[in-house]
Amino acid sequence: TRAVADQLLDNYLRTFEGVLRIVHVPSFRADYERYWQNPDAANDAFVMQMQLCMALGAVMYDDFFSMRATAVQWIQEAQLWLMIPPEKSRMTIAAIQIGCLLILAKSVCGVGPDLTWIACGSLVRKAMYMGLHRDPSRLGKMTTFRAEIRRRLWATILELNLQSAFES
Repeated sequence: TRAVADQLLDNYLRTFEGVLRIVHVPSFRADYERYWQNPDAANDAFVMQMQLCMALGAVMYDDFFSMRATAVQWIQEAQLWLMIPPEKSRMTIAAIQIGCLLILAKSVCGVGPDLTWIACGSLVRKAMYMGLHRDPSRLGKMTTFRAEIRRRLWATILELNLQSAFES
């Protein structure tokens, strides 16, 4: 329901997003409102992001993680979405955001956490392929918004990689 989805999303934004800057909150909230107005018109990438944010929020929904089965389903759907060919078409900022959320969700929800370090390494290489490791001020004309998203994602990817290396 909308009320549960709102609570799950608020749980995610209140906890994880303050530390790991993955989504642009005002844009995400606007897309979220549009989703509830017309779910059929929603972009697949946004739906994957929303589901992963809700999976992460589900961890704090109650003391028993009663929504674990649903969270695992959302995680598996996102993982499948990222693997569907052609892979090169998934080399977008939205796909990188989904990759970050997926790694975080798998780790937090206990879905294959022993392979997180490998997935992080792959995400680092995808981000480098897209040039996220390069300073946006040296890449030519780019909006401030786009440059900031690129910086935030690169910092988040490095943080996720470092955390998963410690855990490994």
